Amino acid sequence: MDLAPNFHFGEFTVGTGVHTASNTRLNSNLQVTDGRGTLAGWTVSVSKTAFTNSGHTLPATFTLTSAEVKNGTNVTAALAGDIKTAVTVDTASQPVFAANADEGGGTYFKNFDGNKATLTFNTDTAKVGEYQSTLTWTLTSATVEGAR
Repeated sequence: MDLAPNFHFGEFTVGTGVHTASNTRLNSNLQVTDGRGTLAGWTVSVSKTAFTNSGHTLPATFTLTSAEVKNGTNVTAALAGDIKTAVTVDTASQPVFAANADEGGGTYFKNFDGNKATLTFNTDTAKVGEYQSTLTWTLTSATVEGAR
């Protein structure tokens, strides 16, 4: 995996109810280059830790919506094995980007700018300060069972 996205969801006011924030970072790309020459396929999975602020946990739903896939020359590309549904990222690792066998050679990326990455939470349960979560991205030389 060449590049993993870094997300930022901006600021919000505590005590204003349920809030859905979109990613404010530009160029939030997830990029894979497969130069093995085997066309064996690959899968990128992701998991997260809790959103915490000085030990306080904020229950939140982090969602990655299926993003357009492009190749290394920034041209829209189709990977039959790719995950085409929204993924709610949790503590258990789950696939978010994939190529079946006989595809995925070279460079491919997905961009999660704006509403392609969202965080939903209740501000009534938040404390003042910065909340953070760690994402763990895993690239494996394995394919997801069937295209989604």
